[in-house]
Amino acid sequence: MNGCIIAMESMTYAVKGQRIFAKNGIVCSVVRLPGKTNKGCAYGISLGCSEVRTAYRLLQESGVPAGVLLT
Repeated sequence: MNGCIIAMESMTYAVKGQRIFAKNGIVCSVVRLPGKTNKGCAYGISLGCSEVRTAYRLLQESGVPAGVLLT
């Protein structure tokens, strides 16, 4: 884990997010969350906390729904 995790609605969205981040030079990995968040998220993308703002913007621009930020 790199420090922060953006929870995602599904594994599919997590992988899409990972691909978007990789194309934009953000080092990350898909992780399984130990339990579901209150929004039902069971997967997330682990990345450096300094990259979170950029990551959320990229997800929004690509139409990929992002969940909560876990630290």
